[in-house]
Amino acid sequence: MGDVFQITVSSNFAELWRYNIAVVAACFDAEHNQLEVVAERSHLADVGANVAVAEKAWMARHKMALKTPACESIESIIYLIPHTLPTVRLIEDTEPFEIRIVVRRGSTTLHDALHKVNQWSGASIELKF
Repeated sequence: MGDVFQITVSSNFAELWRYNIAVVAACFDAEHNQLEVVAERSHLADVGANVAVAEKAWMARHKMALKTPACESIESIIYLIPHTLPTVRLIEDTEPFEIRIVVRRGSTTLHDALHKVNQWSGASIELKF
C-alpha cells in the first residue's frame, strides 16, 4: 500500500542554530483515513533562551529528514521556531533567510523549493501530497 515519503529540510543560513525545527506528517490511506502521525525535531533550546553561540554539535543538525511509513498521501507542517532573536534590533535590518524543502515519494521528487523564513517570527509551512 502506497510509498514511503521523505521530507528533507536544509539551509545554509549561518544562524539557523537560533531556531528549533519540527517536521510533522500525517499519513493517509487511499480513502484518506489517517494511518499514523510521524515527527522529527531539532531542539537546541527553549524559546526565550537567548543562546549566545551555537553549541559544537549544531552543524550536524543543519539538515534534517523525516521518513513516513508506506502510505498514499501526506499532510505535513514544518515549523521553524526562534528560541534566540537576532542581535540586530531593527526588524527592517534583518532579511528573511531561505530553507530548502524537498519532498520525495519513493524515488520521485514532488517538491523541491526554497521557502523564506522571517528571522523574528520563524515559519509554519504546510505541504500536502
